[in-house]
Amino acid sequence: LFFLGPKMTNFGSVLFVVQAVCIALLLTKTSHACTSFRLPHHLTSHAVLQANATVPIWGYASPTSNVTVDILGRTFLAVANQQGNWAITFISPPASTVQHDMRVRCQNGDMHGQLLLTDIVFGDVWLCSGQSNMQFPLNKASTAATTVVAAQHSNIRLFAVAASSSRTPQYDLPTSPTLQWTPANTTTLVGLTEHAEFSFSAVCWFFGKALYKQVRYPIGLIQAAVESTSVLEWSSPDVLQSCNRTSTKISHGNHTTTGTGKTRTWRDHKQSKDALATDHKSQRPGARWNAMIHPLLSMPIKGAIWWQGEEDTLAPSRTDAYSCMFPEMIRDWRLKWNERAQLYSNLTSSPAKSSFPFGFVQLQPLELKTTQPIPTPVAKLRWAQTANYGYVPNPRMPNTFMAVAADLGDPESEMHPRFKEQVATRLSLGALHYYYSEHNKNPTQPLRDTSPKLVNTGSYWTGPLVSSVTLTSSIMKLSSTTVLQVPANSSLPGENITSFETEIYRNITLVVHLRNVPDPNQTDDDKGIIIRHKTGFEVCIVAGQCSNLLQGPPVWIPAGISGHGRDWIQLKVSGKRIIEEGGGKNPPFVFGVRYQWRVNPCNPQQGILHCSVYSATKPRLPLPPFVTLNVSRQASSRSQLVLHVGSTSGYESWDMWDVLAIVGVCVVVVVLAWLVHIIAKSRPHGDDIEMM
Repeated sequence: LFFLGPKMTNFGSVLFVVQAVCIALLLTKTSHACTSFRLPHHLTSHAVLQANATVPIWGYASPTSNVTVDILGRTFLAVANQQGNWAITFISPPASTVQHDMRVRCQNGDMHGQLLLTDIVFGDVWLCSGQSNMQFPLNKASTAATTVVAAQHSNIRLFAVAASSSRTPQYDLPTSPTLQWTPANTTTLVGLTEHAEFSFSAVCWFFGKALYKQVRYPIGLIQAAVESTSVLEWSSPDVLQSCNRTSTKISHGNHTTTGTGKTRTWRDHKQSKDALATDHKSQRPGARWNAMIHPLLSMPIKGAIWWQGEEDTLAPSRTDAYSCMFPEMIRDWRLKWNERAQLYSNLTSSPAKSSFPFGFVQLQPLELKTTQPIPTPVAKLRWAQTANYGYVPNPRMPNTFMAVAADLGDPESEMHPRFKEQVATRLSLGALHYYYSEHNKNPTQPLRDTSPKLVNTGSYWTGPLVSSVTLTSSIMKLSSTTVLQVPANSSLPGENITSFETEIYRNITLVVHLRNVPDPNQTDDDKGIIIRHKTGFEVCIVAGQCSNLLQGPPVWIPAGISGHGRDWIQLKVSGKRIIEEGGGKNPPFVFGVRYQWRVNPCNPQQGILHCSVYSATKPRLPLPPFVTLNVSRQASSRSQLVLHVGSTSGYESWDMWDVLAIVGVCVVVVVLAWLVHIIAKSRPHGDDIEMM
């Protein structure tokens, strides 16, 4: 103190220095204590943890801190590493409504910390992700009025990830969640004190509610969706590399709607009045994956549901890439979750979880007032959502299920239809059948619920599917005739009478064969399918141009429904129109067949549920869009010409029945000629008569 000077020799100055030194020592001590002790944002009271899984509990603490976790009557020990991270794992019990507390304690020297989490349950955790239609709030859904009143479910827990983005993968959510784990009730679903404008995802809620109605144990729902986002933003660098989408920016090209003389984007459609709009300048590939999905990898989940794609119809390059990006994103999510699970499984000698189920919504109709017959990128993207198969699961998309939404358009909210409960119900059917129902183990065992909307669904959760298309009669010129044309004002016989040659062609017919229709031996309804409209099908008649799926007439022309049975639909096409539209080429042929290839394919002017083809059993589910290209010919067991995906061009010919008929006529003629010959030979000649 002497060297500090005379001003520091009084008692007050000495006391000041002593206090400063003590504070410095205290700060030094606490920097190695439990001052940074906390859990990640997704671990809070009221949480649902995945049942029958390896569950990690991890967090932050000062380096070398000792951490103990008490749960399920057991105590687990961990030591924080030099980065301040610690973790323990345990095998979770089966799903149950039993509530548990979890106490986490930290000790570093004389410093202690403690966290207490209450009301933790074990059940199934589902992630709900995508863009604005997944984010669409419950309080705006068409059934919100009745739903909110009954929204009291202590065993359905909600968690909402705040919208955020990052250039690098995050291990904890970068911002506090919009909604921490909380039991579902009216307040948490449609409005919070600190987030007055927040309302939980309608589709996510209805989906979870449908599951809980069947399983009767806790369901955890995680909302992680952001409006106007591309699939690129939700994909890791591995996916981007796999699909050659390595650009650091997302293109925003505009699609032109051919035939209207106007250039527009889907965003032009009611977006100026839509509260669910965002600034695209913040979009970057992988940004949502890094900030909103990667932090959840340490949380085991049962599965995920997804509603996204509208944003990726805005640029042709993104529409074209979707058939690669979406299946790869699903595969990569599962891979990353499994890698993290394997990391924690090594601590418990427990196997990592297999690929989780992934459900998604096929894009809803847009532009409900347009009458243009020209297909749009929306139709093409619906096909790409199935990896160009038209159905799921398929070889590129295993363990997936799909809800068709083409018949759920909303004239009052075209970009964001309010019929979210109907969409969620269709999603839940796939989840219930594949991952909850005892039907796979015992076909006679029904689902827990006996209400009409879920009974007797069997494997028919997705509606009928196309198995093949056969050509049952081909184009054939029947005759040419001379027609006399007499003017209506003619007063003299033969005045101004003209004549012309006309060619008469037989209409061609095709049969669409269906699978996944109800078995009459297992249901009370033997109809199989119902037809609500006779439109929706088209045939391609111009070789070499069918692969451009955005083509309309004259490449693709309508084919009307002329009949149907339990598992087939008959189509009829004007033979004359095929000749005329095909440019008079000979021989003419049908090179492809497609269904519901429009932006609004299902007669939206008549309301919802107005596609052409539905399953006959309840809930009536629509036939999803499909296309068959590069038609080749192959004889089937019914002696018909089968249209299937191939590389060989087919040519017009008569069908087998025509051939048999002609052969039959020829045989009859030959037999008659032979009989005439025998009779003529057996009759006596004139000379023989005279001799007698």
